Amino acid sequence: AVIAARWHGGDVYFALDSTGYVGKVDSAGKVSLFAKGTSMWWPQDIVIVGAHAYISVYSSSGQNYRRILKMPLAGGAPEKFCGDGVPGSIDGACGAARFQFPAGMAHGPDGLLYVADVNANRIRTVDLKSQKAATLAGGGSGTQTKDGPVASAVLIEPRAIAFASDGALWFTQSNESALRRIKDGAVLTVVGGAAGGAGVKASGWADGPADTARLQSISGLTIVPTTGAIVWSEADGGRVRQLLGLNVQTLAGSGAAGYADGGGKAAAFNGPRFLSSDAHGRLYVADRQNNRIR
Repeated sequence: AVIAARWHGGDVYFALDSTGYVGKVDSAGKVSLFAKGTSMWWPQDIVIVGAHAYISVYSSSGQNYRRILKMPLAGGAPEKFCGDGVPGSIDGACGAARFQFPAGMAHGPDGLLYVADVNANRIRTVDLKSQKAATLAGGGSGTQTKDGPVASAVLIEPRAIAFASDGALWFTQSNESALRRIKDGAVLTVVGGAAGGAGVKASGWADGPADTARLQSISGLTIVPTTGAIVWSEADGGRVRQLLGLNVQTLAGSGAAGYADGGGKAAAFNGPRFLSSDAHGRLYVADRQNNRIR
């Protein structure tokens, strides 16, 4: 099942979680599978930095598959880069660092690799040069979302990450279906969850102003460079939606699981996951249960 679709330089890189393959669709439409390693069970997301791809992997059935892999785009097998594979939440040198569930990633403007560590309820960073992991946000204690300084904020299952042009880090929070932002050292819940991060807003779905809109199992995330819109997928809701200004709008999907091309509510998805945008504002969505890139 295709879980990630990452546009880069005219190609779309994708990950198949249940088979452990990574491949690409080139600008001519040719599909090729170019990576499958014994350490690459259940890949989650892909980020391209320079001449390498970084791949987050997770397998609940194995003790040795929770790490970040590194693979040359020119070819070759993926190699272990950060995390010893054992479940945990330990910062420090990549060889001894531990992740619980590394999922969505983003390459930050500071050169760091940012990782949503879902089950650790943290957003982590990996310095690609010094090969050290650190915790950015999620050190607070509690079982409900809490906004505030990054050191004390509470995150509940962060899933995907994207950077805006102003340097703000946006992330999706799947458990409480919230869209949140980190800027100037503080975490703020912008859509979903509850105002001020005080608890869980009523479940369901609703477009409209950011402070009243409702989200449904929010998953992947990207920011469109041409408009600045924050766009996300909703796995259970079967929709692709956006925040533009202070208004939430559904771009595609009716909310019913299925497969159908078309515009707006005429389109149907089945478990859309990680997505990305190209330089022209076109979106690429990993439609997981339909085994398609849309």
